[in-house]
Amino acid sequence: MLYQKLLTGWPMPNLMRRQILSGMSHKKIHLPTKVCVVCLRPFVWRKKWERDWENVKYCSKKCRQMAN
Repeated sequence: MLYQKLLTGWPMPNLMRRQILSGMSHKKIHLPTKVCVVCLRPFVWRKKWERDWENVKYCSKKCRQMAN
């Protein structure tokens, strides 16, 4: 029933609609963060960095290339 309301345009914020449709029932506020050494912007832990999080220094490939 909730799924039908989502598809029919039942008034709900887009973020909440995406979370329900994707199956995500929580916000990812508990993930660790670091600051990129090149652009000095904060970035959040990603699953692909799980094994090597201690050595991650750059937020993107572009920042990694700019550092070299």
